Amino acid sequence: MNYKNTFKIKLLSFFLFYLNIITSQNFEKVLYTENLKGGYNGFSTFVDYNKDGLLDIFVTGVDFGSNGDFSHAIFYKNNGDKTFTESAIKNIPRAIYGDCSWGDFDNNGTLDLIYSGTTSGFAEYNITKIYKNINNGCEFVEIPTSIPAIFNGTVEWVDVNNDGLLDVFYQGLNKKEEYDSGVFKNNGNETFTKIENTSFYIINGARANFQHNRAQWADFDGDGLKDIITASSTKTEREFAIYKNLGNFKFEKINFTLPQLSYVSMDVGDINNDGLIDFVFTGSSKFDLMSGDPGTKLYFYVNKGNMNFNNSFTMNNDGAFLSKIRLGDFDNDGFLDLINYGTGLSWRNTKFYLNNKSGQFSEINKSFPDCYFGGVDFGDYDNDKDLDILYYGRIENPRDDEVTYVYENKTLNIELPTEILFDKGCDCNLQGDFSLNNSVDNVKWDFNDPATGTSNESVSLRPKHTFSKRGTYIISATYTKGAKTETLNKTISIFGLPEVTQPADVSTCNVNEEFNFHTIKDNEILKNLSPLDYEINYYLSQTDADNNTNKLSDVYKIQKVKETIYVRIQNKEKSNCYVVKKFEINVLASPIANAIDDIYVCDSDNDGFSLFNLNNVENIIIGNQINVKIDYYDSKNNLLTTPLSNNYKNTIKDKDYIIAKITNTATNCFIETKINLIASPLPIANNLDVLVGCDDNNDGISEYFDTSLVEKNVLAGQMDMKVSYYDNLGNEIIYPLANPFTNTTIGSQNIIIRVTNLKTNCSSETILVLKTSSKPIISKPKTIFACEEEKGFGNFNTETIESQLIGNQSGLKVLYKDVNGVILPSPLPKYFKNTIADHQTIFVRVENSLNPLCFSETSFDLTVNKLPVVNLQNKYVICGLDSHLFISVDSNFDSYQWKFEDGTIISTSNEAKLIKDGNYNLRISKSENGIMCENNFPFSLIRSKLPTIENVVYDEFGSNSVEIKASGDGVFEYSIDSINYQDSNIFNNISGGDYVAHVKDKGGCGEDNEEITLLNYPKFVTPNDDGYNDYWQIKGIDKYPKAKIYIYDRYGKLLKQLDPKEIGWDGKYNQQNLISDDYWFTVNLGNQNRVFKGHFSLKR
Repeated sequence: MNYKNTFKIKLLSFFLFYLNIITSQNFEKVLYTENLKGGYNGFSTFVDYNKDGLLDIFVTGVDFGSNGDFSHAIFYKNNGDKTFTESAIKNIPRAIYGDCSWGDFDNNGTLDLIYSGTTSGFAEYNITKIYKNINNGCEFVEIPTSIPAIFNGTVEWVDVNNDGLLDVFYQGLNKKEEYDSGVFKNNGNETFTKIENTSFYIINGARANFQHNRAQWADFDGDGLKDIITASSTKTEREFAIYKNLGNFKFEKINFTLPQLSYVSMDVGDINNDGLIDFVFTGSSKFDLMSGDPGTKLYFYVNKGNMNFNNSFTMNNDGAFLSKIRLGDFDNDGFLDLINYGTGLSWRNTKFYLNNKSGQFSEINKSFPDCYFGGVDFGDYDNDKDLDILYYGRIENPRDDEVTYVYENKTLNIELPTEILFDKGCDCNLQGDFSLNNSVDNVKWDFNDPATGTSNESVSLRPKHTFSKRGTYIISATYTKGAKTETLNKTISIFGLPEVTQPADVSTCNVNEEFNFHTIKDNEILKNLSPLDYEINYYLSQTDADNNTNKLSDVYKIQKVKETIYVRIQNKEKSNCYVVKKFEINVLASPIANAIDDIYVCDSDNDGFSLFNLNNVENIIIGNQINVKIDYYDSKNNLLTTPLSNNYKNTIKDKDYIIAKITNTATNCFIETKINLIASPLPIANNLDVLVGCDDNNDGISEYFDTSLVEKNVLAGQMDMKVSYYDNLGNEIIYPLANPFTNTTIGSQNIIIRVTNLKTNCSSETILVLKTSSKPIISKPKTIFACEEEKGFGNFNTETIESQLIGNQSGLKVLYKDVNGVILPSPLPKYFKNTIADHQTIFVRVENSLNPLCFSETSFDLTVNKLPVVNLQNKYVICGLDSHLFISVDSNFDSYQWKFEDGTIISTSNEAKLIKDGNYNLRISKSENGIMCENNFPFSLIRSKLPTIENVVYDEFGSNSVEIKASGDGVFEYSIDSINYQDSNIFNNISGGDYVAHVKDKGGCGEDNEEITLLNYPKFVTPNDDGYNDYWQIKGIDKYPKAKIYIYDRYGKLLKQLDPKEIGWDGKYNQQNLISDDYWFTVNLGNQNRVFKGHFSLKR
């Protein structure tokens, strides 16, 4: 055994034991905090809520001790000497199973509160509230929001989008005990808006026992945006994940797998001092626990950058159930250490772990009492540069008690006071509370306020002093502690109520005046006071001023002729230190400028200048007002003499003006109005074309003058004009002018048209001339007929159409169109081809050349005579032996002409005798509707030659087709059985045997025939005596009596020689039946050198 090494081990063990004893003594419970209410089932935090530089305590929960249960959340003010005083704030309800977060959401320099949980232990009593810090913690006012009420979760202030405003994150169970999570954006005006589609996953399932839903925000990737690590769970589902902040309230779940645990507790921080945020957590793999889980661990994950993390270290953590993990450097070595509260199988242990600076953590003993359903918080409550611990929950030893303890860190211990603490209080008076930031044996205070006499000094440890007046004071405290005596000084400001100047009343002539009271009144009211110390706002009532509600906007428009404005002047540090002053706004009587229309004068010479009569202007503008005077100025601001002239000439072309200034001689309030002077150009009465009306009875009167465009043409786009009409005697014609208009003067009439500008009443005139014209007298033409030339169309002779229509009248225009309105040529061509088959109507319009509206209309018809038709064939055929052919047609035509191809006329009746073969033509004619129409029918005559068989093509043996080749010029048909004829000369699938080949002329011109024989053989034989195919023989062989037939087996052995006259072979050899097989044969017809071969099958 190596005794030397054993000694070293024992020495090292002794050193670690001694080190453990030393470090276990560096936290000491602050005795005063034994009297604080406990945060059992609730939560507690360090927070400098009153902005005095000392960490106070905020606590809520359940306390069954002698102090009684909570009726509201409590603030304990840090007095600076290891004592605390309960605040008077009582409007924040008690909550349990919740969370809170402190942050300056309104950027006024004080910490505001967001707060969640349940006020009774049931989800239906859930709350999530925001409280605004007023006057450095003197008051907390609830801000209305729509953030869901949650418990068993997390609420946190966090600037999600880096806009300098703290937004709200929430996560937990809502009033239906369903999981919910989201972000509300800070709008900067004490309102918050829900952000939709943040991409956070929402889990499902029923609530587990003492379920936790926790989250932490940190900039894991160093891009300046805070990311989130979140843990949530139910009885059936959970998520533990990191979401990267993409900006603009968008998030992306990173592709990094964390252990999926329930009952997660975690904290974030740079545990290895590499400048990157790491995280530590614990939790259980079980969904629903009733006690500590013995198989759990502490996980340490180190940030490797770019959202990559490494599980660098793992420790056993028996009992993760109600754990709450906090990172903090409680030994002041620059590295984050760890506290794990509520661990162990009984979930009552609190364990401390020191960071050994090499990626490992070592447990050390701190001997804190077992505690559960609470937690821990870090903070330097005594300002001695090390972290103290706020420890809360329920303990059972030495007795059952709900506690909120402060454990003072003794790593750095400052025994002497270093500062005078001054509490201005929340009342608006001249009193202040004083103390030192550490305990002393005795102290003497000098308030530097001799006017208060003997009260100027005090030997109380925490004195109060009421100062004689507002101002700045240098306070001194001479203390003794042990052998040490020292004097501390502090400069303070005492405010009290602001002493301001009474603001003067404001007068104005303008009932619609707008005021910026800050601009015109702030300096007057403050006088010698600094605007940096005071806030001024304006109101319409004393109540609004006292309650600081309904402030007037910076620009205020007065509402009535006399108003009272209330001014609230308050200290910026203590808003309840205020005074209210008031002043009047008086609207003085002002004259009234009556409306005056623009003054128009007609500019008869259109040079832009005219003379204006202004005598009545004053009467219009001021009416019967008294105590007023009026002055006039031209457009160049020259004062004009009064009264105004009746022949004032404008100095600016076309449009000039003068200004009238009306002054109330009692108040000197005045008003100005502008009088426009307009030299109005005359309207234009445009010249009009002569209107011609149709005189349909030649009496010089027309009822058809079209006046529809008269007004439009005379105005030519001019607006705001009146049009009126007059006869030659000046008598006005009723407006509007009748349309159609009837003249009252025979032949011709003049109408005077006057155009008047409605604004200026200036007018111009022109003449409208009306003239009559005669209506054409026309006749309806007769129907025109034409012989059909092609498919219902023909050429019509229209030479007499126009004379039929108008006779010898002149000054007329004739127009033609078809039924579709298509204009046709005028005059029509001599021979007009119809455009609609068979029958067409042509429409005619005859107009007076002077007035197209003076017209007459008619129509005439074009009818096509159909050509005569006979029934003739295109081709006639006679046999070569016949001498002639008679043909005939109908006898109801007017003429006939039969002509041979050489021009010979062979008949002029309805029948003809045809002798020569060749081409013929029949021309017939028929009179209809007064015209003779003829038609031609060509045809031919053919003499047919007798049919003759030239050859019959077939193969004597094995063939199944026959082709008959014949000569002749007729149309033939063919047969091989003398009965059935066909057009084709080829016959297929013919069996062997005797046949007669026939060819016959279909026209009856003769026929021819020839005998043929076909040999054929069966492809199989079945000699089973059933009467079918019992013998094999060649069909048709009987026509060749000298033929020789030989049958062989597959090996060439001769089995049978057949005679053409025999019935056939029965499948035997030497009277023995042969087997089923293929057999071969040869045939020699006897009179030829050809030998035919083949094979067939024998089947049994």
